[in-house]
Amino acid sequence: MKKISVTLKKRGLLSKKEADVLLLLCQGMTRQEIANDFYRSLKTINAQVESISVSYTHLRAHETEADL
Repeated sequence: MKKISVTLKKRGLLSKKEADVLLLLCQGMTRQEIANDFYRSLKTINAQVESISVSYTHLRAHETEADL
């Protein structure tokens, strides 16, 4: 999962904070724990996770197109 985080960040699909959130999720932290660690609201972390999901979907779509 760290590889995905680095790939998305290098391609400009993730912000630094989103990459940090993704890495912490991969380490098993809950969204609430991440919110507490970053002094952010749970709503903000949820929005970042949604953005990460969209970015990953975007990456997969481009990889699929390249395979065709």
